[in-house]
Amino acid sequence: MVFTGILMVLGGILGCILALRYVQLGGVEANPIKTPGYYWFNLTCITVLGILLGFLFASSTFRWIVALVPRLEQMPIEDKVAGIFGVMLGLIIAVLLQPLARQVGAAGNVLVTLIYFFAVFFGIVFGISMKKELVRMFASPPLEDDDADGPYVARKALAKLMDTNVVIDGRILEVWNSGFIEGDLLVPQFVLDELQTIADSADDLKRARGRRGLDLLNRLKEEIASFRVLRPRDYAVSVTDAEGVDSKLVKLAGAMDAALLTNDFNLSKVAELQGIPVLNVNRLVLALKPVVMAGEELRVNIIRHGRDPGQGVAYLDDGTMVVVEDGEAKVGRVVDVVVTSMLQTVAGKMIFAVLKDATGNHGNHGDQSGRGSYR
Repeated sequence: MVFTGILMVLGGILGCILALRYVQLGGVEANPIKTPGYYWFNLTCITVLGILLGFLFASSTFRWIVALVPRLEQMPIEDKVAGIFGVMLGLIIAVLLQPLARQVGAAGNVLVTLIYFFAVFFGIVFGISMKKELVRMFASPPLEDDDADGPYVARKALAKLMDTNVVIDGRILEVWNSGFIEGDLLVPQFVLDELQTIADSADDLKRARGRRGLDLLNRLKEEIASFRVLRPRDYAVSVTDAEGVDSKLVKLAGAMDAALLTNDFNLSKVAELQGIPVLNVNRLVLALKPVVMAGEELRVNIIRHGRDPGQGVAYLDDGTMVVVEDGEAKVGRVVDVVVTSMLQTVAGKMIFAVLKDATGNHGNHGDQSGRGSYR
């Protein structure tokens, strides 16, 4: 209402000025009826017309401003600074061109207005298009030194964007506390919304997974100082509800120059194709699995029988399956075994072994029988 009132007052003032200009140009004097009433009639009509135009213009202008403000809030600070620089550059150019436009004559004022408008507009476009160069010009020196003889300065760590799966997984807190990940740990609002939806699911398993994810976020907030929830106003790029969470994450990570923290294989591949750094927790687990060579001895607990008669199955602490030949009779016992071979599969690594106290050529026997059974 205040905005509309201001524009109505401005419209009335502009209409009054135009009415006086109309009288001075001879619009009233040229009319045979030269009475004060006719003069005030023209002045009143044009002023009221200006007020009505201000009222109509206020509605559309206010809606445009309301839609523009969130977009300005979402703009990165580099774009805002570059836009201000462009406005200053455009005003300087317009001031320099103003004396030339004044020499045109009666159309000089209109030409000056157009020069100011287009100079500021193209200045903003130019400033935003050159934002990276402006950052390099005015920012502090780069963190890395290309001089091999000079001191080495470490590069600043990228921020990490977490997806829903890695939050539900829960291992990220232990990985963070181990010190292998650094930088800001971020979770977007749409990931938090998806976790809440899962936590409110009618399915008991989904509900438990969602609540576990929300509990982990609360622990991250309490224990990690660099943890932060990104609100929509913090996004450097607009995302819509029609897009999936994975698409939003990839777009947001690309706009923020952040790394993606996930354990989703497909999401990792999509992000890598778009040049986004990916930290996959499952890859970290596979990389940290101990390397076992043929002939090494292991102590394992055989927990069940294998697929073929006589086989026993055990697991290492990291979850690697160990198939023990002639181990079915040892189910429920801790035994020493000798590794005979390894098999790498899509799901992970499998180890084939024989009992240490067994006799005979176990290496060939374990390799042939184990590989034949589990391929």
